[in-house]
Amino acid sequence: MSLLSEISVRTKHLILGCILILIGAEQLTAQPNFKRVCIKSNNTDIILFWDISADPCSKFQEIEVFARPNDFTAFSSIGTITNAAQNSFVHAGAAVLTEKWSYQLIYRYLCDNSEFKSDTLYIDLTQPNSSEYDSVSYDPVSNGYFLSWSPNNAVDLFGYYLWEHENTNNNNFKFDSVYQGTSYLDTHLDPFTGQHFYTLTAFDSCNNQSVISQPHAAPFIQGKSKNCGRDIDLSWTPYIGHGNTYFQIYLSIDGADYFIDTTLQGSQNTYSIRIKSGQKVEVFVRAGLDNGASSRSIPIQFQALDSFQISKNYLSAVSWVAPNTVELHGTYDNPVNFDSIYVYQQTETNQIYYWKDDINNNPYPLRVLIPSDTLTYKFAHELIDRCGRHYRSNEAYNVVLSGIETSTDNYSIEWTQPNYLDGGIDIVEIHLGDNLSKYSTWNILENNVSDSFYSKHITQENLNIRCFQILSKENNPNSYGFSETIYSNPKCFIQSPSIYFPNAISVRGINNTFRAVGLSIDSDQSTLKIYGRNGQLVHSGKLSDGWNGLDPNGNAYQTTVFIYLADVYFLTGKRAQYSGNFTVLY
Repeated sequence: MSLLSEISVRTKHLILGCILILIGAEQLTAQPNFKRVCIKSNNTDIILFWDISADPCSKFQEIEVFARPNDFTAFSSIGTITNAAQNSFVHAGAAVLTEKWSYQLIYRYLCDNSEFKSDTLYIDLTQPNSSEYDSVSYDPVSNGYFLSWSPNNAVDLFGYYLWEHENTNNNNFKFDSVYQGTSYLDTHLDPFTGQHFYTLTAFDSCNNQSVISQPHAAPFIQGKSKNCGRDIDLSWTPYIGHGNTYFQIYLSIDGADYFIDTTLQGSQNTYSIRIKSGQKVEVFVRAGLDNGASSRSIPIQFQALDSFQISKNYLSAVSWVAPNTVELHGTYDNPVNFDSIYVYQQTETNQIYYWKDDINNNPYPLRVLIPSDTLTYKFAHELIDRCGRHYRSNEAYNVVLSGIETSTDNYSIEWTQPNYLDGGIDIVEIHLGDNLSKYSTWNILENNVSDSFYSKHITQENLNIRCFQILSKENNPNSYGFSETIYSNPKCFIQSPSIYFPNAISVRGINNTFRAVGLSIDSDQSTLKIYGRNGQLVHSGKLSDGWNGLDPNGNAYQTTVFIYLADVYFLTGKRAQYSGNFTVLY
């Protein structure tokens, strides 16, 4: 090769290298990428965003920000940025003035005193196009809903808001956000409680939201069985949000794989199936949608009950709760196997029904009025299965306490035992009270009475009223996994009425309250009035409150005589009025 040829080749390479360098420099100093302008969430400030530009000679000088409030005004500088890594700027308070601001950026470099101007950007107030769910479908793995939708075509899409739609009053409640992806598994709603509705919005980097989508809901299936559970009538609500092109009924028999029993037109929403004796079936409906997607419902189960065996049918307690009132507790098999339950009192000649209802409405605890606390009443419940067969529970009855006063403050009491308790009786307690109307304040008199005893002789100090009650506690647990505490009726002994009023009190002494004392007094119903010697009323209230000898301002009266008038009710039903004088000593 000649020297001239070699020089020529080298020259070509040099020229080509220079061209590449120039192209690279042009790429490094390209016009800056001004991304977006948004109104901040405070609706006051405006924020600008841009991509960090390359620094071609490592001598970045500044970014100057220009703004104008409308297209008829010249740009003016509103700030200078000397940090090359900064990619945002806040125009404070600008949104309050107008939403028609537009902005430009100028990048400047020291290497060659070059500067580069950005595009002009306006505030982004444009909503993304609306998004719709492709499908809302029950998810059998999580027992939730699987939500899916197509990607929104917004250029600066940032994410999606998921909403729960309240169909009765058309309200929407946001429950989560999705920033990447187009699907979501929701488990905060229970699909088995009814049809649930969802809506969707897309939002961009300026948090502009699309119009909220129409409500979407998966089909919801229900069913009833008849003919001893062999015939099943199904009905379902259609998919809401898209048109329904078809419905497929899926069956699983005795736990086997699902299969399609039939395909129906999208206008149908009922179907009947028949199963064989003893079979269990699980069924759900799948809706084909006019957008090509599909949605499935929850599954529901049925069983043909020809060979059904009941496992739980127990009236567990009849317990006294108030005068002439007892409370019944009970338990029974899963309601899916029954149609109804009857709760009744069993008499010698007939049954008195207290509850007749669908099995899904649990009657317990059930309060029942009885004519007398001192008589025994037997109760039972009866289940009716889908074959029309009746299953009667055990009989349970109230515990009756009775007794007599053998002599003053000596009592002989006796009671029945709740021998129907499945777990047997653990302990028996005798409770004692001194106020007929306040059984909740009772104390335990004896807590280890043998369950082989049904009576007790009790000697106590004299009190206004003496009431007893028996608590029978079941061994814990019984064969159903719990235990009961049974309360008897209270038995009260009332002393012969008597009452005494003091003739003096000392406001500064020990006996500083004018109060009546005695036996069998209904102090809460009885009243007391105090008058001065000139007839003015100085006190009025319950007899049980008494009077402390002070005026309304809390000052003691000087030594003087007062008149009392008491309207007294006794626990025996007697009523009497008492009056007299007493002295207040200062």
